[in-house]
Amino acid sequence: MSCVGFWTESQRARLRLAALDPRPVSSFRSPQTTDSKRQRIRLLALDPRSQIRESAALHSDEGSVLATLAKNGDPGVRAAVARNPRCPHVVREALASDGDDIVRGWANWYGTS
Repeated sequence: MSCVGFWTESQRARLRLAALDPRPVSSFRSPQTTDSKRQRIRLLALDPRSQIRESAALHSDEGSVLATLAKNGDPGVRAAVARNPRCPHVVREALASDGDDIVRGWANWYGTS
């Protein structure tokens, strides 16, 4: 059951009014990626554990790291590369024809054109 059912009419009215406001709900922005963070991600991309490589693939903003991880033998790592919005177009295009349907799905979700 949704908690919306317990709201008062006043709360519902404020929610409807807030939905019309074009401003973002939050202005939180992630801090800029530093060189030391990029270095840590490069090291994590070499980790023998696939879950660690997946995390590196999701957080990297370096095309060369993502291109390398896109060739990884683990489909979870390749899917994480495809899910990364900073993945270069050429890498995502290659993943769109991957042998794993989940990898292809993520690559196509973000589009290849």
